[in-house]
Amino acid sequence: MYLINGKYLEHKVTGVERFAGELVGRLDRMIGKGRACLAVSSGAMEVPELENIDVVMVGRHKGSLWEQLELPWYAARGGYTLINLCNTAPLLKPDITCIHDIQPRVMPQFYSRKYKIWAVLNLVNVFRRAKTVLTVSEFSKSEIRKYFRPRMPLNVIYNSWEHESRIEADEGVFKKFPFLKNQNFYFAMSSMAPNKNVKWIAETAKLNPEKYFVVSGNVNRKVFGDAEGTEGVENFVFAGYLSDGEAKALMSRCKAFLFPTFYEGFGIPPMEALSCGADAAVSDRSCMREIYGDAVAYIDPDIPCENMDSIVFPGKEKGQKLLERFSWDMSARRLLEILERFGK
Repeated sequence: MYLINGKYLEHKVTGVERFAGELVGRLDRMIGKGRACLAVSSGAMEVPELENIDVVMVGRHKGSLWEQLELPWYAARGGYTLINLCNTAPLLKPDITCIHDIQPRVMPQFYSRKYKIWAVLNLVNVFRRAKTVLTVSEFSKSEIRKYFRPRMPLNVIYNSWEHESRIEADEGVFKKFPFLKNQNFYFAMSSMAPNKNVKWIAETAKLNPEKYFVVSGNVNRKVFGDAEGTEGVENFVFAGYLSDGEAKALMSRCKAFLFPTFYEGFGIPPMEALSCGADAAVSDRSCMREIYGDAVAYIDPDIPCENMDSIVFPGKEKGQKLLERFSWDMSARRLLEILERFGK
């Protein structure tokens, strides 16, 4: 029987939390009753209603203490195989773990010393002790093999975008930022982590003063340190953490969505933007060519763009064809196939 690590329910939704939540919801429709449980901590902000996957409250703590002590103890005592979908796993029980990327190992300069030590320790432990490892792209799979040479199987399960269809655009965001109503703005949605390369957007904004550049996200200073390079740029707007509806409204109305990342395991936001009818420009790095093919424009993340009007975007029909290749249901079926194979 499987126990799913529900620590992702403690956090605001970013890429890895989206991956976990969508897979658990879809898997719930496919898996038989009594085959899996979702372990939830006291810090869960919202607990999903599931039909076939039982939800169990485990322990009294939350965060890393819960994940490293109470969760593996509960799993071991109950004889569960533990499924960890969000990059981290208990050191004592990393049974089936999804590693979205190995950025702390490849680009350690982007992280605080304390977090970097812990993250690499977690990765080494997973690749030595897990029974099966999941990841989200062939690129990430090749990076894992290059840096860690694990002996266990590596399985790719892609992200997807259909959650956007459930979200209603919240036009109220334009009351917060009324100067964006003329649609002469570019939008980016990510954390302020250094690998997201928000500095590129700020420097591009300086070179294109007649246009606005809006970034939504949050800063985790404990992990990444302080964001730099965005101060004093009048046409650069840091919107903070936006609701899904507010983000969708901006994606639907922007001139284009920007994703100048240095390193990704997958990169969901441009796909979300394409589903809203936006054009997208992404960095010519890591997995971007694998995932996005000819459906987006490509930019050099090391060189700010002097003239945004010079970027040539593909036709929107290419974006729609790209979306047809990805599905949360297909990804959940892939996960279920892996579990079936693992069980045998």
